[in-house]
Amino acid sequence: MSTMNKYSNAMWAQILGSFTAKDIAEYRRQFNLFDDNKNGHIEPDELKKLAKSLDMKLSDEEIMEMVKVCDFDNNGTIEFDEFLQMVFAINFGEGLGQFAEIYRKATGAEPVTWQKPELTYTPEEIEATLKQFAWFSEAEAQARETQPEVGEYPRFVWTAELHGVGYAHIDEEHKKLFQIVDDLETMLRQNGTETQLADALDGLLAYTDYHFKSEQAEMVKYNYPQKEAHAKIHQAFTQKMIDAVNDLKVKLTQNKEDVFDKKVIWETIYFLRNWLVNHIEKEDTVFGKYCTEAKAKLG
Repeated sequence: MSTMNKYSNAMWAQILGSFTAKDIAEYRRQFNLFDDNKNGHIEPDELKKLAKSLDMKLSDEEIMEMVKVCDFDNNGTIEFDEFLQMVFAINFGEGLGQFAEIYRKATGAEPVTWQKPELTYTPEEIEATLKQFAWFSEAEAQARETQPEVGEYPRFVWTAELHGVGYAHIDEEHKKLFQIVDDLETMLRQNGTETQLADALDGLLAYTDYHFKSEQAEMVKYNYPQKEAHAKIHQAFTQKMIDAVNDLKVKLTQNKEDVFDKKVIWETIYFLRNWLVNHIEKEDTVFGKYCTEAKAKLG
């Protein structure tokens, strides 16, 4: 049975929306503490052995009851996606009795939650807006057709001459985004670990969301006429980033040695490079000039 079929789409969306990719990579490491024989699932004997090592005296009946609570497909063992569902329940205060106690004692983990970016507009509204901006779909098509992983692309470095919008606050944030993308690309070429890459993608999504909110606050502050269309372009890109991170999260729940589809990550990087350059050149330069002039008028 596939991971996606074990839970409703709503439940799966809730799980993916509550943990970062790095969190899930860490939960995979924790799962391996339970999976003593490393066969991809937790057996009753492994739970009993772990409980004993933690000075928890549990009967065979109590162990089997714990497995039953976690075993969504009723195959007698706990797979990683089932383990992840139980961690989700524990983190949101649903208890789960002795399993929760074993989990906390074995991992020393504290509950965590992740707030994903808010998406304000409907897919239909986003699609209607993007039809006005050919460069967005062109950037997507170019990303699918290229193979940046086999070529040596120049470092992705922000310069005032090529990428400055003339508004210091936004230029500094663009510079940071360029650096994050460049660091991620370097990490991929150097075969970073799954935890490092997950953390880098999480960081890229988080900073992108922060930057977009920062830009949009300036638009509201100075009553920028194109603020709504600009915000919709931001959301289109944010959704693309969320999809890429969620794709990684799903792969992290599967029992595979190499969970990373590096082609997908390279496509995301290449799209982001094209997107940033085009968006800065075609929209942010106009926005930067408007804000600079509006700020000067206000003194």
